[in-house]
Amino acid sequence: MNAVWTEPEQDWVRRVFEITGRTLGREAGAARADLQHRCGESPEVYKGAPTVVLGPGEPQQAHQTDEYCSMERIRQSVAIYEELIRDWCGIDDS
Repeated sequence: MNAVWTEPEQDWVRRVFEITGRTLGREAGAARADLQHRCGESPEVYKGAPTVVLGPGEPQQAHQTDEYCSMERIRQSVAIYEELIRDWCGIDDS
């Protein structure tokens, strides 16, 4: 698998950090994760598309037999995804 990296200063990635931080109530930013992920195939398919790996799971548990996600982390992720979609589509629901 290819490594995936989008510069944290890229406009869309900064927006992801803002939305994620606001939803979680703490600063969000880039981190390195040593795990296999299918997004490594993305650069070949979506050349130039910014990429982030963002989900409720714990990286150290990835692809384990007993992998799990807490319900709170799933709820937070859904809220983040919904806001990212509204932001991307320019939907103002205020």
